[in-house]
Amino acid sequence: RVKGVGPWSNRRVFRGAMAAQYCHECGSDALDIDPAQGHTVCTQCGFIVTDSNISSEATFATTSGGKSTRVGTYVPTAGWSRSNRGFRGGSNTRQVTVEKGRTKMQATASILRLGRNQVDAAVRLLTLAVEHNFTQGRNMEDVCGSCLYIACRREKSAHMLLDFAECLQRSIFSLGKTYLKLTRLLKLELPLIDPSLYIHRFASQLEFGDRYHTVATTALKLVGRMKRDWMTVGRKPSGICAAALIIAARIHGFRRSTEEVRKVVRVAPSTVAKRLKEFSETPTSQLTWEQFKKEDAETGIAHDPPAFLKQQKSQEIKQVQASEGGWGMGRSIG
Repeated sequence: RVKGVGPWSNRRVFRGAMAAQYCHECGSDALDIDPAQGHTVCTQCGFIVTDSNISSEATFATTSGGKSTRVGTYVPTAGWSRSNRGFRGGSNTRQVTVEKGRTKMQATASILRLGRNQVDAAVRLLTLAVEHNFTQGRNMEDVCGSCLYIACRREKSAHMLLDFAECLQRSIFSLGKTYLKLTRLLKLELPLIDPSLYIHRFASQLEFGDRYHTVATTALKLVGRMKRDWMTVGRKPSGICAAALIIAARIHGFRRSTEEVRKVVRVAPSTVAKRLKEFSETPTSQLTWEQFKKEDAETGIAHDPPAFLKQQKSQEIKQVQASEGGWGMGRSIG
């Protein structure tokens, strides 16, 4: 029998043809062929290398007995049938798990208005998770929500983890725990969250009317200044957006209280108060409106990070306390 002949050796034939390829996203050569979809997928990051492995032409090979045999197997238009084995290990349960996850993701995507490309990327991540047995012992909603959130993070869409938790009616802590474990398992390097992505989304819910774009533009410029002053490093984007929107609203004459903005952004009042206090300690807070409009947010001298200033103040307080304690001790001895 010739190697690569027969319906069950279709995977080996594709692997031999694709051996010289590599992933253009991460550079890995660990590629996997999905005969059901005709995709060559990277097993490290889930990137589709090629999507045209299914051929409409029949190919024949000659066996050792001199007979002609068709190479490969038939794939129907509706997709891979349950009688065939489309996954490594020959288990149909993995395919059923992925299809159930796809259904959940499509329902979630319709509620959150996600695109088809985001759903397809999430399904590829779910396939990798199933191949690594990540779904065993875990809630399927958490796994599907984590895959969708990772796909949104990669495309830098304005969706937060809290949106998926509310849509799937799951705890955000359980969903976040699953998300972190999945990123570590697949060794994914996701881009940092830019608070600017959420400004227009939150500003549209604060009823600014015709001046909505003006307020949002000012808030975006404030976020740029906060980035320059190291305020966004290590902070959740929701707190940065809340502080920027409050300042921008008051600049343009809108009286939006901290409570109103907090309910829209869904962040604790103490977080908003801390971000406003940190901004008040930067040189930008001392500028007038005319000076602020003329200054470029990307240029200028950066202020020290808030964590550095906090540590510096704490050291100064300790030095003062130590000097006062030493002075009092010397006075009592004298």
